[in-house]
Amino acid sequence: MGKRWRRVRSALIVTAVLFGCCGLPLYFVNHLRMQDRPELLYPYYESRLQDYGRRLSAGAVNYEETRKYGIPQYLIDHGARYCTKHGDCFCVSFGSFFDTPTPELWYSPSGFDPMPEELAQMNRGWPRHQWIPLAPQWAACYR
Repeated sequence: MGKRWRRVRSALIVTAVLFGCCGLPLYFVNHLRMQDRPELLYPYYESRLQDYGRRLSAGAVNYEETRKYGIPQYLIDHGARYCTKHGDCFCVSFGSFFDTPTPELWYSPSGFDPMPEELAQMNRGWPRHQWIPLAPQWAACYR
């Protein structure tokens, strides 16, 4: 019984050390993968984003002329730069380079089916928009 218990205990210690050493790097790799990728952010932060969308619609988010609408820290940590309003919709823009499309996370209280009129007008001049539906009220866009 004594030797067997020592083996089990040793195996548990080795397992704990491996998970401890690998778990944190895997956590950071997962978060780096979500950088400037709204379609990957949404599933991870779904409940927080639903709350943020409700607060935006209710006018409960601070607005400054220079910085626009306030953005939660978890979105800033993943590259969000500013939040603007277009009609009834809100757009969280992420950082981009001059040679890549700008990632955006859109919230529409009435949903995207059909596309809100102001967004439909915005899209007419940009044939390369890529819309990715995430939920009835949320979509990712690259333009």
